[in-house]
Amino acid sequence: MAEKQLRVLVADDIASNRTIVGAFLAHLNCTPIYATDGVEAVQLFRQEAPDVVLMDLMMPRMDGFEAIKQIRAMADDQWVPIIILSALSGEGDVVHGLDIGADDYLTKPLSFPVFAARFKALRRLLDMQRRLSGALEQVRAVANGVIDGLVSADEQGTILSVNRAATHIFGYTANEMVGQNLRMLMPSPYREAHDSYLQRYRDTGVKRLVGSIRELTGVRKDGSQFPLELGVSDITLPNRRMFIGVVRDVS
Repeated sequence: MAEKQLRVLVADDIASNRTIVGAFLAHLNCTPIYATDGVEAVQLFRQEAPDVVLMDLMMPRMDGFEAIKQIRAMADDQWVPIIILSALSGEGDVVHGLDIGADDYLTKPLSFPVFAARFKALRRLLDMQRRLSGALEQVRAVANGVIDGLVSADEQGTILSVNRAATHIFGYTANEMVGQNLRMLMPSPYREAHDSYLQRYRDTGVKRLVGSIRELTGVRKDGSQFPLELGVSDITLPNRRMFIGVVRDVS
């Protein structure tokens, strides 16, 4: 299977440096996108959505440190590797560059064998990320194809994800639900008692809802109440526990 050609944003104000890095990238099956300073690097990142960013630090108009901050803010949940290529080799520069969001730091003049080895390792990580993203998209597609509502939450009752059916049942968008507490979907007095139920379950393991299907009352965004069937399962992961609720509107 042919290796995917990566699009690489190269930000450096010196033309000869860009030429050298471009030649390195050509040997690694990559397409360079050139920026001559930090401002142009940020603009091109927004326009071109590159796979990898190679960032010089000492540039006019906007230095590499500030450009990295802005690019990291734009990337949001999508991981785009940023490698600093700089003549600055002091410990403080390296630490600061990694602290603000860079993933690696290479000093100039560049060694092609070292550059190639680091880049190949980076490509392996990107390939793993893409496979994981593809698997998650498949899971999301399956969840959205389910007729019943699916709601996942953490041990504190914070909603982690919802499927399309759940948004239709409760009348919220996914963005309005994710990050909020499950209490928002319950009427009083269950809303006020929900936190203490979760605390008791965490402390004692005694189940009231988990592992069973019960008929309860839900609350839609418009405030209207309706009967629903709820089945809750808990999932124990290596570093946390999650709850999965299956909701059916039975009004």
